[in-house]
Amino acid sequence: LHRRLPDERVLATVAAASMITDHPLQGEAAVAVARRLLQGELALPDLPVLPVDIRFDPRDLDKGVPVQQLFMSSLIVPEVLMRAYEHTPDPAFMSAARIYLHRFIAYEAGLHWPASYVWNAHGVANRAAVLARYWKLSRQQE
Repeated sequence: LHRRLPDERVLATVAAASMITDHPLQGEAAVAVARRLLQGELALPDLPVLPVDIRFDPRDLDKGVPVQQLFMSSLIVPEVLMRAYEHTPDPAFMSAARIYLHRFIAYEAGLHWPASYVWNAHGVANRAAVLARYWKLSRQQE
């Protein structure tokens, strides 16, 4: 059932509803940032470069300036990887996004009190969009 419902257009609409508007990375820009992510660096335009664990490390949630912390809690890492995959279907991008998401989900499931921006309203809303993109892309791979 999850392979057919919701309709692909619904998932695309939710995926496009991300409130992370400061990084409209698409196409080659997303690919360039994703390649750096695979090397362990988050290099968003106009922000300091952050070392990140491509497999997810909760310590990364507190790195950088507040907007970067919100981006990390909003799942910017798998978001950029998936946007890159949409432009250049390199399986390394989807594989890294899948691992990151699984580890983040396990971390979040174990939280008993707020951590960083994880329970921030923007962080939660942005994650819904990222997870919709993941659902859409992973369904296409089945």
